[in-house]
Amino acid sequence: MAGNGVAAPTWSADVPRSEARARMRAALGAWIRSEPLTALAAEWGAAPPRDVSDDDLFGWFDKLSDKHWNFRRGAERNQAVRANLTPAQKRAAVATASALGLVEPRPPSRRYYDYVLILGGLVRACLVRPAYAAKLSRSGVVFGNVTALGGFRPLAGDELDLASALGIAAGNEMDAILLGMARAFDLRGEPEVNRSASGRTGNGDWAVARFPGRPDLSVVAAPSSEPAVRRANTADTFGWWAGPRRQSLWKAHVLLITTAIYVPYQEAGAIRTVAMPYGATVETVGVPADIADLGAHTQPFGPDDYLQEIRSAIRGYRDLLRDTATEDQ
Repeated sequence: MAGNGVAAPTWSADVPRSEARARMRAALGAWIRSEPLTALAAEWGAAPPRDVSDDDLFGWFDKLSDKHWNFRRGAERNQAVRANLTPAQKRAAVATASALGLVEPRPPSRRYYDYVLILGGLVRACLVRPAYAAKLSRSGVVFGNVTALGGFRPLAGDELDLASALGIAAGNEMDAILLGMARAFDLRGEPEVNRSASGRTGNGDWAVARFPGRPDLSVVAAPSSEPAVRRANTADTFGWWAGPRRQSLWKAHVLLITTAIYVPYQEAGAIRTVAMPYGATVETVGVPADIADLGAHTQPFGPDDYLQEIRSAIRGYRDLLRDTATEDQ
């Protein structure tokens, strides 16, 4: 369960596939029809339609959120415009985010995972997410393999100043998360890096870095599936990592580490690209506040940030709903 009782849609490979699919579709339907989302829409004078399919209702919320809660418009998260919200809208945004599991992180439910994936992101994430993985390991959670998933996205906006203030000498996400992994796991020596033939850091390029003495720790920069159009997105990264492991992922348990605000959207992507195609169980957790604390440089999240990521969750879950329907055809 998430927040005050809205169940987070999950996928388990420990039950028959037909049962996992049925559970997923029921949870997705309950999520999009939940009272917190309905109450949130009301703050913008909108009432969700009744007697429509779950897919149509997701579509309705997609349009509503694009009009009122989309502050990025294609920009990076740290370059989104600030929203002009009423006090009631701010309260509703935070309350809904809390109910949907975007505020308070939940701890891992298991003591062993076959794989742990640390998701890259803005420069703070490249520090605090590896730090949480290392803390879990020290606390007795056992990992078969740990991989940090990043990309060659150049640091931009306030990231450059933040990187300098945090002691991260990096110009892109891949280099930042390499340093974050080394710091979190107290790794010595330069990693061994295998790269795509071009040796460059464009949208279509890739790299895999492994640390000496720790073959179970690696950092991956994945290529984009549309390199002429954009950089690699979360789904590209998941799919590129999972493809060579298709056999070992069957019935495996995979832990994703991210930030609580991004858990629903990123878990939806992992279910679509890792769990469903390869028969794995994916669990996604956010970094707790004590690990995310970087003093004056701690990442703040406000109502507009939560609205943006509620929109991301709506879109991610709609794609997931459609994937479960495709399986029935």
